[in-house]
Amino acid sequence: VCLTKANQPSIGYGIASDLAAKNSSNAMMLNQIAWTLVDPKMPIKDRDYKLALSIAQKAVDASGGKDGTIIDTLARCYWEMGDKAKAIELQKQAVAMTEEPMKAQLEASLKEYEAAK
Repeated sequence: VCLTKANQPSIGYGIASDLAAKNSSNAMMLNQIAWTLVDPKMPIKDRDYKLALSIAQKAVDASGGKDGTIIDTLARCYWEMGDKAKAIELQKQAVAMTEEPMKAQLEASLKEYEAAK
């Protein structure tokens, strides 16, 4: 709410940081926080991609790098930060380790990245 409707990014990012710190071993919680920060469908005006990347990397680490949907979030962070090559590399990994029905969504993101390369 602070990042969208209330447009209070400093408070919203503070909450995101606190939640991430308090849930440092919960890969799914970390992933959800990071995805919220980079989700192109979220109406966030001032995005903190560095924070999202940091949280997404912690989610990957907490999952042991074995969850394609979490790697997908990390790939989106790199994409939004302009590192297209790293985003494509990670998205390929995410697709390879994910099963249907989620695999189709990850493949669509990969196609989006490769088309805009």
